[in-house]
Amino acid sequence: MLHLTKPSYLRELFGRSRWSFANCVIVILGELTLGVLQGIALGVVLSLLTLIYLTSHPKVAELGQLPGTEAYRSVRRRPEAATFPGLLIWRMGGDLFFASIEHMSTALKASLAARPDVKRVLLVCAAVNFIDVSAGDELLGLIKELQKMDITVAFVRVRDAVRDDMKRAGIEAIVGAGNFYERTTDGVHAWQRQGSVA
Repeated sequence: MLHLTKPSYLRELFGRSRWSFANCVIVILGELTLGVLQGIALGVVLSLLTLIYLTSHPKVAELGQLPGTEAYRSVRRRPEAATFPGLLIWRMGGDLFFASIEHMSTALKASLAARPDVKRVLLVCAAVNFIDVSAGDELLGLIKELQKMDITVAFVRVRDAVRDDMKRAGIEAIVGAGNFYERTTDGVHAWQRQGSVA
């Protein structure tokens, strides 16, 4: 308790994480007003609620290629990152399950609305460790919706276990096994070849 109330610690915590700072202040107030055990229990509940919120709102981003490299970074954070005409490279920032798929779907549609030229979405799945049944069904529905808009979907860096779940959900069948790539660059080159053929 004494450690938490040190002004230097609180200042450092405020600078590092607003979430943690707010939780810390609430726990301190809870311990002072409700008692130590109740304050600790309040801290546990707040930590669980924070975890639920963060996992259900994964950090997603449109990616672009850094000049002269094969590195792809958020175009919001790195304005010099180049995007490609007709191609949206989009990073899914966490696991896909019933609580996160709606956020992911809404954010992707917002990115597409800002890029009406897009004809292909390249989903980067490096941060996805699992996909549950509900998310698999929702993702399949989203892909079908995009295909009706003449937008194709491909995947990059999908873990084997996640790809197995995608197969069972029918996702691989609808996008095609050839639309899964090991590297983002491979997916970009495939799009560029497709454009040159067209």
